Amino acid sequence: RKTAMDIVSVSIYVVRVPLVKPYKVSFGVATHGENVVIAVKTSSGVVGYGEADPLPPFTSETVQSTVHVLRGLFAPALIGRCVLDRNAIMTMLDKVPLLSARILGTHSTPSTQYTVTLSTHTLHTKHALSTKHTPTTHKAHTHNKHTHNKHTHNKHT
Repeated sequence: RKTAMDIVSVSIYVVRVPLVKPYKVSFGVATHGENVVIAVKTSSGVVGYGEADPLPPFTSETVQSTVHVLRGLFAPALIGRCVLDRNAIMTMLDKVPLLSARILGTHSTPSTQYTVTLSTHTLHTKHALSTKHTPTTHKAHTHNKHTHNKHTHNKHT
């Protein structure tokens, strides 16, 4: 059943930002940050953003591996899912370390998982804020609440 909160696209960007002031770390001098940003868009046009900051040697991830996992695993798994079904999204996230181990040889994807969690939680929050009890949106909120509860109920039966 299609809803206004179904995910229709996941865009992935690599962002390289120069630091105002370089700083020394154990493996050299950091002069810029290189992060991965995702934009998750719903069928109603609402966008949630997430950011991953994979930084070897602090994580086993690299910018390249993060993009690879996002493109190969997360984006296809997110398309068509309802943002309001957080249990299904979190279950998918829990399975990714096993899948990425098979594909990439890495057993840990905390930055990658965090960027997806952040973007979908942002969408969930935007939805909740947009359906506050106001005279013009009260009926829509009630409808969404019942639809969501029905969906959740059916999932567990």
